[in-house]
Amino acid sequence: MRIAAFDFGSNALKCLIANVTPKRLSFLQDVRMQTRLGSSVSSSGNLSTQAMNDTISDVRFIQRAFLSDLEVDECIAVGTQALRTASNSKAFIRKLKRDTDISLKIISAEEEAQLSWEGAISGLKNPQQQVTLFDSGGASTEIVQGQGKQIEQSISLPVGAVNLAMCYIFNDPPTDYELKVLTSVLADLKIHLNPKGNLIGLGGGIVACAKLLFGKDPDDYYVLDGRSIKLADINALLNQLAPLSIEQRNELPGMETDRSDIIVPALILYKTLMEKLGYQKLSVCIRGLRHGLIQRYWENTLV
Repeated sequence: MRIAAFDFGSNALKCLIANVTPKRLSFLQDVRMQTRLGSSVSSSGNLSTQAMNDTISDVRFIQRAFLSDLEVDECIAVGTQALRTASNSKAFIRKLKRDTDISLKIISAEEEAQLSWEGAISGLKNPQQQVTLFDSGGASTEIVQGQGKQIEQSISLPVGAVNLAMCYIFNDPPTDYELKVLTSVLADLKIHLNPKGNLIGLGGGIVACAKLLFGKDPDDYYVLDGRSIKLADINALLNQLAPLSIEQRNELPGMETDRSDIIVPALILYKTLMEKLGYQKLSVCIRGLRHGLIQRYWENTLV
């Protein structure tokens, strides 16, 4: 049986396609398309018509280009922070169902954290080890601590690379004052957690940083799984990228051009999280919520 798991995030639409049997699951295709749903939310709290239409067009492209060829039997789709907060999320869900026949469920921050956790630990060599992880998206960041499948503590913060860039970065490159204000705002985040186990970083932004640090091709990211990034690396990358324009960043080896405008606030956020959590390094994890959806389906339905 073949399953497609859609993650409608605030910055990107992700689709993971897997072959599942009672004895084994294997991943066939992992697709990511930038949508910026989160940045389309107007002052009235509505997703823009353009962003909704573009996102649905992306879904239809994935259906034609991947789901049909791979003969997918079933789709699972969830929405996160942008759809949790938008006033017209139900209208988007109805339109998505009408145009693509995909049913979308908006999940809570707690369920998002649980699914990201399950996806992350499914790829660890020792899934029973105690770890702390953060999953930072376009409009929210979840921090989770636990061991095995048991979550001990979790918190959700309403900050991500997209909404931080929208609210605090207005110049290209950002001014020193803008960077100072953003750093000050993040310094006020209340994170009352002590270090537990190793730190794992999830999300496309962490992977994008790893590509820059290790000089990897933007499409070749699975080789980065488990690589270590030091706090000093984050600081060095921030110092390198902050003075550059978006155009100059795009010329760097490994730079994802659809992240070059939000990479600096993302780095400031990662720096703040590591400092507040008391870690000097993290391990890159390329898995996430979509892997958790597939893992849960496999365990609950076929195993």
